[in-house]
Amino acid sequence: MRLHKILFLLLTLLTSYSFAAWTGGTSEPESTRKIGGKIFYEITTPEELAWFAEQVNGGSTAINAVLDNDIIFGDTMTSYTAHPWTPIGKDTTHTFKGVLDGAGYSIYGVYTQKDLTYGGLVGVLAKEGIVRNVNIKKDSINANDYAGGLVAYNYGTITNCTNSGSVSGTFESGGIAGINAGTVSNCTNNSSISSHSESFYSYSGGITGINSGTISGCTNSGSISSLYYSGGIAGGNNKGTISNCTNSGNVSSDCSGGIAGHNAGTVSNCTNSGSISYSYSYYNSGGIAGVNDGYVQNSYSVADSVSGILTSGGVVVGGVVGINFGIVVNSYYDADRLPGVSAIDSSNGGIAIDVDGLPTAQMQTVEFAWLLNTANGKTENSGAWSRDGGYPIFADAQNKAIYKVVFDDEGVPTNRYSNNKGVVQFPEAPEPASGYVFVAWLDTDGNIFSEKSTLSSDKKATPYYALESDSLYSCPLKSHFASAG
Repeated sequence: MRLHKILFLLLTLLTSYSFAAWTGGTSEPESTRKIGGKIFYEITTPEELAWFAEQVNGGSTAINAVLDNDIIFGDTMTSYTAHPWTPIGKDTTHTFKGVLDGAGYSIYGVYTQKDLTYGGLVGVLAKEGIVRNVNIKKDSINANDYAGGLVAYNYGTITNCTNSGSVSGTFESGGIAGINAGTVSNCTNNSSISSHSESFYSYSGGITGINSGTISGCTNSGSISSLYYSGGIAGGNNKGTISNCTNSGNVSSDCSGGIAGHNAGTVSNCTNSGSISYSYSYYNSGGIAGVNDGYVQNSYSVADSVSGILTSGGVVVGGVVGINFGIVVNSYYDADRLPGVSAIDSSNGGIAIDVDGLPTAQMQTVEFAWLLNTANGKTENSGAWSRDGGYPIFADAQNKAIYKVVFDDEGVPTNRYSNNKGVVQFPEAPEPASGYVFVAWLDTDGNIFSEKSTLSSDKKATPYYALESDSLYSCPLKSHFASAG
């Protein structure tokens, strides 16, 4: 208890401590160091980061920087700077081609003005550019066109970054990137994102406003809103790929989806638990996508609410997809949480295979995780999903993927599923014919399948019997068992 009090006091002191707010000045960093054979400027103050941006915008677009500590622009950790920030790589003429490495440190209090075309810590990130390990805290990112918590317009690579600052743009807004035409991986948004154009289509997403690149392993918990398209991960997925992503934030717009408001690309192995609504005129809401013109597979939604307010036109609300023009495969929603809602409200020439609402109890099983891994038994196990109580989660080093073993006793199958440790509980030993004894289960390669074995694929096991009169069978098997698993 005493330690908790000390930590609380330290946190209170840090957040209320007064710093010298950045006033727009620049200062060349005092030192550099090599990382992976490249020279990096070591950034320790807002002035040094502003100097770095100035150099990039002045033509030195391929230089690199690494943070050596947290960077605080305001006079406290909870305030913004009064002086507007000019993004690193401020436009398409000065795209940032270097590396910005946050080294796990945080940047507090950056503010960009609404008259910018590209609003973000970085404006335009080139194909060669990399932003990694940066945490954005208590920032206010605004732009007339493209707004991103980390990058306004991304052609490069953004990885292991987080955003906890508000983002607001006129057309495309995202917690990580306003528009992503590159790669975003293992990033998290925790803050509110909005786009507010009334004369043109606007897109808001927890990770990006519009995605035409690749997004993987990302998470959003912030509330997402726009007048037209909003998604927990992407407002619009335009021929891009979204995989292994999770949304728990509430999403609201004319066309809202837990993962994508409008999907014209591929969404796979994604999950949503945020409430979905449309609240401006009329359109479509779906647990995974409001409108699907692309491909959705192996995903599920457990949203408590997928709904809207009808003010004109019609209502299209689906537990998985609102309206489907594309293909939806092996995707589900929790029917106990959303009674009376269809998986797909309207299917205008679209294809749906194994798409349904399931009871909570069924979705909270290892069998359901296996179903997601195998497209309901139709494909090889992807190893994407695990389970540690409750609904399926993504497999990782601590939670191994769920696999199935079919114990086939002379044409009588018994299915068993592994747990998150990769271990399966064996059925009772089969009853041998008279004069025989059951010795072990063998896999399809003839190897002994042990209860200590850790699974890395689906398996089939058959019983091995020996004559009771054969006194030799036990000796080699003992040594084999000793090395199995």
